Amino acid sequence: MSKAVCFERVVIPDGNSFLVRCDRDATIDNLSLHCHPEMEFQFTLNGSGIRTIGDITEPFREMEVILIPGNIAHNWIYDSLSRGHIMEYNIQFSLETISSRLSVFPEFRRIVDMLSGLDSAMEIRGECGTRISSLMMRMTAQSAQERLISFMEILRLVYICNDIRRICLDVSDFKHSGTSRIAGILSYIEEHLCEDISLSDVAYKFSMSRTAFCNFFRRSTGRTLVFTVNEMRINRACMMLTNDDSLCVSDVAYACGFNNTSHFCHVFKRLRGCSPGEYRQRGIVLADRALSEKNKIAKFDL
Repeated sequence: MSKAVCFERVVIPDGNSFLVRCDRDATIDNLSLHCHPEMEFQFTLNGSGIRTIGDITEPFREMEVILIPGNIAHNWIYDSLSRGHIMEYNIQFSLETISSRLSVFPEFRRIVDMLSGLDSAMEIRGECGTRISSLMMRMTAQSAQERLISFMEILRLVYICNDIRRICLDVSDFKHSGTSRIAGILSYIEEHLCEDISLSDVAYKFSMSRTAFCNFFRRSTGRTLVFTVNEMRINRACMMLTNDDSLCVSDVAYACGFNNTSHFCHVFKRLRGCSPGEYRQRGIVLADRALSEKNKIAKFDL
């Protein structure tokens, strides 16, 4: 069965050329697949789950910065472990609005041309992604003039970034049925992460041969089943390490489906570039930063 795509009306406040938002658990309700003509930056500070953008459905994790062109269907579905800790930042803007200002700011011509040529969503990584995420967190507490300067810097960083991963394979032909099926597979994996997940079992569950399943899964996600299962397990481990200091590393490993701590640490370092203990320490620093930003926002609202 095809998934319906809802149209979202983005309301940009009077006196502003773009919308900046910080959403937490209370304001996030796992929106259905939706689209809008505005382009959108999405930064997940805390939380993980499964996202769909165009014809790609894949796991997502914290600290990812995504740029989505206008009119591409998308949604973020947070997993149960993220509830109570979710925080994400969004910037929505009209490319037409920026283009109409080129007579005033001709220096932005190349940036506008780059944005106009985007035919797929992208993950902005490396130093540029880190700087963009920092700017997005600050913008919710900035004055209108400060937000504009930050927004212009974000666009510049996207333009110069050389560490980008394109996400959509074919945005011109959104394959509803295929997307629905892969979403079901990923949901099944998430529900059984703490169990042994074999290729044969998953293929049988979804009435496919091993070969057909492998071809379908790689075509739909760009990844193998083993890589995806490991990534989703590590996503869950990250949430547990960040949100529950009472759990030791071995507890987290077994709760996420790893049979031994050594293998867990090896996979964790390969996917995150640090050990579970180092990641937990970074999470403490990140939580302090988020609390600081929250206090700034509260003070600004007063």
